[in-house]
Amino acid sequence: MPKFLLTQLLLLAMFTARAAVIRGKVTDDKGNPLPYATVLVKGTTNGTTANAQGQYQFELDPGAQVVVCQYLGFKKQEQPVTVGSSDVQLDFVMQPVSLQVKEVVVRSGGEDPAYAIIRQAIKKRAYYRRQVTEYTCEAYIKGFFKLRGVPTRILGQKIDKGDLGVDSTGSGVVFLSESVTKISYKQPDKLKLDVVSARQSGGGLGVSFPAFINFYDNNVEAIISQVNPRGFISPIAETALMHYKYRLEGSFIEDGITVNKIKVIPKRLREPVFSGYIFITDDDWRIHSTDLELTKDYQLELVDTLRIRQMHVPVTPKVWRTKDQFIYVAIKQFGFNVVGNFVNVYSDYNLNPKFPKSILIRRS
Repeated sequence: MPKFLLTQLLLLAMFTARAAVIRGKVTDDKGNPLPYATVLVKGTTNGTTANAQGQYQFELDPGAQVVVCQYLGFKKQEQPVTVGSSDVQLDFVMQPVSLQVKEVVVRSGGEDPAYAIIRQAIKKRAYYRRQVTEYTCEAYIKGFFKLRGVPTRILGQKIDKGDLGVDSTGSGVVFLSESVTKISYKQPDKLKLDVVSARQSGGGLGVSFPAFINFYDNNVEAIISQVNPRGFISPIAETALMHYKYRLEGSFIEDGITVNKIKVIPKRLREPVFSGYIFITDDDWRIHSTDLELTKDYQLELVDTLRIRQMHVPVTPKVWRTKDQFIYVAIKQFGFNVVGNFVNVYSDYNLNPKFPKSILIRRS
C-alpha cells in the first residue's frame, strides 16, 4: 500500500474515532429545569452534572452507550444512544419518584421504622469508611459567588457598586472559578492533588481543592470545618441517636435496590447537627444520597445557610463512591447579601492505583 494512502487512512480513522459531544437538558414533567442533575455513562462514573439551568454536556467515545440521569426525588432514567462522529442531543424529562410507605405501622408510643434502618447504617458506618484504602479519581470543580444586595455604607464609608462589579441594585456575579484536579489518596492521611486546568474571574483564590465531605465520619469536617472548627455530627455517627430524631418518609426501588428516604430532625437547638434527608439502601445499609442543611440555629458560623447534596453511585458492584456534590451557601453580613455554590463532579475512579511510596504527601 502506498505510504500516502496509508497515511490518509490512518488520519481518517483518527478523525472518525474522535469523541463526540453529547449535550441536552434535564427537566421535570412540567418543563422546569432540574439544576445540578447527575448525568453519566451507565456502569461507569464518567459523566457530568447539569448546570443551574439543567443543561449538560460531556464527551463520549463512539459506539453504543447508555446514558443515565439521576436527580433526588425523581426516578432514575436511562437512554440508549449510538455515538458517531457528530455531536448528540439527548434531553431527559424526569418523573417524580413514587414513595411507597412501608407496611410497618408506628403504634402509639412506638418507634418509627426509620430508627431500625439508622441503627443498621450506624453499624455499617466504620466498614464503609475503611472500605477503600486508596484510590485515584478526577474532580471537576466549579464555584461562584453572587451578590444580591450591598449596603450603601460600611464603617462610615460609601460603597461604590461599580467597584464591586455589580449593577445598580447591588446584584451580580463577583467570583467564578472552574478547575479539573487529579486526586490521589491513601488512608489514613496521604493526599496528592494535581491541577490539570484552572480558570477564574473575580478576586480571591481559585477553587481547585475539592471539598471532601464524608458522612461516614462521626464528625463531618473538611470545608465545613471552616464554618465551625469542631465540625458537625453525622446523621449516622456512633452517637447520632443522642442528637437526632428520624422519620421514614417512604421508600422506592432503583435498579432492584430498595432506597429509604429518612427525614433527619435535630433533637435540640444550638448543637452542631444537620437537618434534611438522608437516603439509605436496604440490606447493605449504605448511603445512596443526601440532602442536608446547616443553619445558624445549629452552630453554623460566618454563614447563614449551608446545604450539602450528594449522589453516590456504584464504582464496582460492592463499592459506591460520591459521584457529585453540590454545596449551596448563603451569607448575610454587614448589609451584604451573598449566595454561592460549589459543584464537585468525581469521575474515572481507580480503586487499585498501586502508588509508589514517594508519590503521596501527608494531609495537614
